[in-house]
Amino acid sequence: VKLSPQVFVPNPMAVFLPLQDVPSDDLIPPLSRLGPIILPAIPNLSQDNSLPEYYDRYILLDQDVPLDRDLLFSWLDQGAEKLIVTLPLARDLVGTIPPDRLLLLLDVANASAVSDKVRTGVSGVMVKSPSLELELITSVSRFFTGSSIYVLSTSNVLPSTSTIRELLAAGAVPVIPTSQLTLAETTSQKLNIADVFLAPITSDRPDGLVPTVVSSYLH
Repeated sequence: VKLSPQVFVPNPMAVFLPLQDVPSDDLIPPLSRLGPIILPAIPNLSQDNSLPEYYDRYILLDQDVPLDRDLLFSWLDQGAEKLIVTLPLARDLVGTIPPDRLLLLLDVANASAVSDKVRTGVSGVMVKSPSLELELITSVSRFFTGSSIYVLSTSNVLPSTSTIRELLAAGAVPVIPTSQLTLAETTSQKLNIADVFLAPITSDRPDGLVPTVVSSYLH
């Protein structure tokens, strides 16, 4: 099976990846300017109309259900940058889909079950963990040396800006559900998108300000 070619321009590591877990039409446009958006897969349906074609997206397949490979290939052909798949699906797809189009969805308890074939057959891993323990994330990073590391907390507790900074310093990118994001001010229930994006930014100025350049954004 031949996938349609795509051209990827190297970008700096994203500060976070949003996972669309609830309808969030107001959040999608600003989030699309920051990087890819993770969309849950809809088995047996085309993802073609989920987002405008110029929005970068990853497709998350978080259930071990039989899927038509032609459907998976069609999602990639329709513009999805990567498929995020469970370990059983990864074992089936490695060698069929190029590594740079696959991410492994891994429960933290199953890390030891990943074979070298799977590890080298994906471009990175998204770790599901009930807590954002840096020691654990660091050990996963060592196992997947040279790969992208994403971390999805299964806790309802919002990550703090200091936790986001620590994860990024360890080479891991947090995945934050859109149900925990907002365009309004940060609260105990939701994080403002700009606050998350600016979490790792520090200033060397005495007044703490960060120089910026204002520009327009057009598709």
